[in-house]
Amino acid sequence: MWQDTNAIMAVAHIVLPMRKRLLGQAGEWLAVFIVFLSGYRLLAVNFRARAGEIDIICRRCGVIVFMEVKTRWQSDLSSCYSAVGMKKRQRILTTSQYFLSKYPQYLECTQRFDILIIRIMDLRIHWVKNAFSSPIIGLD
Repeated sequence: MWQDTNAIMAVAHIVLPMRKRLLGQAGEWLAVFIVFLSGYRLLAVNFRARAGEIDIICRRCGVIVFMEVKTRWQSDLSSCYSAVGMKKRQRILTTSQYFLSKYPQYLECTQRFDILIIRIMDLRIHWVKNAFSSPIIGLD
């Protein structure tokens, strides 16, 4: 039986982030499956740049989608949406511009920024299309 509270807390600090990371990875792969079954062509999964990471980049009918995936065991779906704050959105926007500079063949596509929310407990999926938008840059 565990008597040392410090030892319990130390183990919890190691195990809980691992569980959270595994939950996130499971949600991302479920999201990949959902995106594929919805007729999108996958371009990248976990695309990383100096500015940040985009969970899924896909394309369908001339629209390129930069997608953030939020997975929770049990949670209000709206709290997952609000978990993608302004700082995270700015990182996604900056990383999307890097992606487009690296792959200029997609510059002509319409850009869309989505959030896919997955609640594992009851397998609720909520796909928020056009969750946020890119500001128009370079206009005077």
